[in-house]
Amino acid sequence: MKVILSDLRGKVESGELNYAGGLRFAVADVDAEVDFWTKALGMRVAADAGSGESRTVTLAYGQTSLSVDDGGKAEVVITQAPPGANPEVGNVLSYVAVTVPFGLRVSQIYDSGGELLYGFGFFDMRSPNGIPVRGQVATRRDPLEVIALNVKSVREAEKFLVAEFGFTSRKPLDDNSYAPKSPPGSRLLYFGNDPKKTLGIILQPSKERNLQTGRVLDGISIARSGEAASTSKLADARAANVPFLLRPLADFK
Repeated sequence: MKVILSDLRGKVESGELNYAGGLRFAVADVDAEVDFWTKALGMRVAADAGSGESRTVTLAYGQTSLSVDDGGKAEVVITQAPPGANPEVGNVLSYVAVTVPFGLRVSQIYDSGGELLYGFGFFDMRSPNGIPVRGQVATRRDPLEVIALNVKSVREAEKFLVAEFGFTSRKPLDDNSYAPKSPPGSRLLYFGNDPKKTLGIILQPSKERNLQTGRVLDGISIARSGEAASTSKLADARAANVPFLLRPLADFK
């Protein structure tokens, strides 16, 4: 683990590599969402700041810092959606995949307000605020595995994201024989040499004519060395207008 993080940190600091630091969701019920990700999926609360409309809860499967042993775990940030916003998940977000080393218990999924859609060999779930989650039991350096997005043109989205952020692209791993395979033409984007080490993005060709990004998926965090001290946002129609949050590397040190 030390070798992996040291290599990753050094390449990000030098500007050779970017880093997918996590996902951000804006939901109507923060408490319910946090309960689901912690009790059903086993994440830990790394930070809980603010209250009411300004509340932000950061979750992770370990330390998010790139500077500590066994750190570099991608975060899930849950924020309070504005009053009356009625945030919709939309159909661009296909699922968030987690690979955990412990068993996923059906009772915990329901007790925490989630919904189980399928549960043989893998778990298809919905969080209390409608976020689609796919889970499996296995060992992975960071259990937060991928976010799968439906896009109009995989080729255009891939071309844009590779050029903008420097992702490496390949066919999805699809290494769970029980889970549905990624649709033909899908691509897995990731940073570094091994897609199993950090959070990745799967681009899937959409069957829907009308794609809606929704308001629940509030951003995919990308850390880049040399970025400004504050976070900026980039959304492009080629990538289904999903917000990419360009964050300073200092946020992950």
